[in-house]
Amino acid sequence: MTQSTSTQQQPENTTDSKNRPITIDAKLIPHDAKAVVFDCDGTLVDSMPAHFIAWSHVASRYNFSFPEDLFYEWGGITARQIIKDLAEQQNLGELPVDEIITEKGAFLAKYEEDHALEAVAEVVAHLHYLREHRPDVKLAVCSGGERKTVMRALNILKLDTAWFGAIVTSEDYPKGKPEPDAYLVTAQKLGVEPKYCVGVEDTNTGLKSIEAAGYMKGIDVRDLRKSTQKKE
Repeated sequence: MTQSTSTQQQPENTTDSKNRPITIDAKLIPHDAKAVVFDCDGTLVDSMPAHFIAWSHVASRYNFSFPEDLFYEWGGITARQIIKDLAEQQNLGELPVDEIITEKGAFLAKYEEDHALEAVAEVVAHLHYLREHRPDVKLAVCSGGERKTVMRALNILKLDTAWFGAIVTSEDYPKGKPEPDAYLVTAQKLGVEPKYCVGVEDTNTGLKSIEAAGYMKGIDVRDLRKSTQKKE
């Protein structure tokens, strides 16, 4: 058993779709972890720039402002909450939330049809590593996005939904990130106590949600991308 664990923790090298080298950190997931839960946008899928373009479209149409720095700061918050907060900050009264969400979603879907959506290669490489070398660890997706948007992204990237014991989206929990609800619901659906779960996120909002849910570890994708890109 000891020998197997030691072998498992040896670094492995792989490449992304553009043949750029990536180092797999076999020690990234604690040996006693029972589940790894991935955010979607910006974590599994490099879709945040597309989302910003879609937000810019509806902001122009409905006369509100959503600067790029604030967009990334609020990454992980549900669209419904974003619209509510922007309206309050900018004294806009009540905005047609459902209408804006529908139009943003339609714009995003068309944009993603016309532009190749790519995986966050460093994260997906670790996902494949877990499937091959840690089959005992359950996998899940926990997103602040709508289900149809998340499922479309997974389908485009050929990430089989059967790999995940749960796919949790904004329709599945009452309070969005940074509240713990999303990650607590995901752990419950997996049948794993939060203290044995690891969360993977690309925003401070998401990482706060992981911590609030009592997960054993939160992995910051921004750090992972820096550390796993091998220097040539």
